[in-house]
Amino acid sequence: MKRSRTLWLLSAILLFFLVLVLLAIIEAPTQVENLKNHEHINTVSYVEVVPQNLVTTIQTFAEVKPLWDTTIKAQNNGQVTHLFDIAMAGQRVNKNQTLIKIENSQYQASLDEARRRVAEAELNVALEKNKSIQAKSNWQAADITLQASDLALNIPQQKAAEKSLIAAKSQEAAALVRYNNTQVKAPFAGVISVRYVSLGQTVAEGEDLLQLQDHSSLEIEVFISKQQQERLAENWREQKANIIDTDGNLLSHAQIQRNSGILDPKTRQYKLFLSVEQSIQGPLTPGDFVKIELPGKVVQNVMAIPESALSGDGYIWYLDKEDKLRRFFASVLLYQHGFVIIEPPVLENTNQPASLRVATMPLASFLSSMKVKPERINVAPQEH
Repeated sequence: MKRSRTLWLLSAILLFFLVLVLLAIIEAPTQVENLKNHEHINTVSYVEVVPQNLVTTIQTFAEVKPLWDTTIKAQNNGQVTHLFDIAMAGQRVNKNQTLIKIENSQYQASLDEARRRVAEAELNVALEKNKSIQAKSNWQAADITLQASDLALNIPQQKAAEKSLIAAKSQEAAALVRYNNTQVKAPFAGVISVRYVSLGQTVAEGEDLLQLQDHSSLEIEVFISKQQQERLAENWREQKANIIDTDGNLLSHAQIQRNSGILDPKTRQYKLFLSVEQSIQGPLTPGDFVKIELPGKVVQNVMAIPESALSGDGYIWYLDKEDKLRRFFASVLLYQHGFVIIEPPVLENTNQPASLRVATMPLASFLSSMKVKPERINVAPQEH
């Protein structure tokens, strides 16, 4: 009796497991079918890109500098007797405005001595002229038939006296310059950036006194590579460059004045000189660090694709006619305004399309031939 109960219990357990296996076999196809019916299709944003002719720009960074920036040096030796309030760092000064005075007694004495020599030389010239006139008169009165020599007529002595007068006047002019240099004046209107001397200080000739900058006339020196030089617009002298701040705002325009045409021995780059025009959004000042956009050539038959569309391994993903993902390796020409400029690809096993639907944000999960749901967005290159 006990044995038959055991057999019955084992049979019941076996039957239970058989039912479970049978139910699992029946439900599996149903679950697979449900998964297929609810398979998720990713949405992919894309932009429509067509080949076009594009005006390029050359982007670089540079510092705004004053056109005139000079260190005013002492032209004489002496003590600083006057240091005007205007001769302080940060002060604006006018052209020829007196900034510093240096003790001038010795230069006044030299000037007086030079003027005395001029007066003496003028007297000698007058005396020698008078002697020449008297000699000529005496020769004529003697009724001598021979031609009188220059020496007899006192002509060499007169010429020597005239040359002495010229030398004396040159010395007077030099003494006057040295005397005037005891008053240090601004060579142009500008802003004093540094003061090197103090009142009562004794300075030597050639010693630094002040640093003066002209903030009204600004220039920018731009360095470009050989490849960028070749990409400059052919009529670059007739076009203007854009000056842009770090936030991307257009500040001003600049005229390309000169192209050095030679490589800088340190940077191995070419140098362009730009004159800055009046600012559009507030004044530019020396020391401002800005982005420069130079006019470039027109490139033919290229595609402008958002930089975000270029994957880390250099591929561009796009959607075919069946909304499936495809990719090609990008032949990048340049970067401009957040866009990658590439050559149109040659697609294999398909007719060359007039435009491409390029995925703007390629993901690591992208697979070739993956079916996706396209969503178009509009993105256009920015222009300044």
